[in-house]
Amino acid sequence: MSQQNQTPQEPTRDEVIAWYKSQIELAQLRATLAEYQSKAVQEEARRLQALAVIAQLTPTTTEDENSDEKPNT
Repeated sequence: MSQQNQTPQEPTRDEVIAWYKSQIELAQLRATLAEYQSKAVQEEARRLQALAVIAQLTPTTTEDENSDEKPNT
């Protein structure tokens, strides 16, 4: 075997540029994903806050109150 077959070929200029472009695109997609995940977490927090407010405003009944209203048969 010759020395050329054993050493890896150096990438061409176009291959290097294509690789960097793909890395830039990947980084942009990761940044967009992080933004969407952040917005999703914020919206989930708002949903939970609204649920807590609804729970506070909803009258609750205890078992003792229920037993007074319904006679045991």
